[in-house]
Amino acid sequence: MLQGVLIHTTGFPGWENVGGFAAHMHFVREHHKKVKRVGIVTDSSFPAIAESLAKHFVSAELKTFPFADYEKALAWLRCA
Repeated sequence: MLQGVLIHTTGFPGWENVGGFAAHMHFVREHHKKVKRVGIVTDSSFPAIAESLAKHFVSAELKTFPFADYEKALAWLRCA
């Protein structure tokens, strides 16, 4: 079990093709129960959309933070 995962990126590049998206969804389906929290630190607008959708499919708690709030996101992951 992982306490948390932190994704820190300036932008979200997306998937190269439908196969890449399918592989990602397979990975999430197989691993989401092993992670308590996922913090996404970015100024990209995509994670906010993904966060609202993911809440219906994964058991991990998800939260997005502005790119400059790396330390705040790390603190949130640590207090889980």
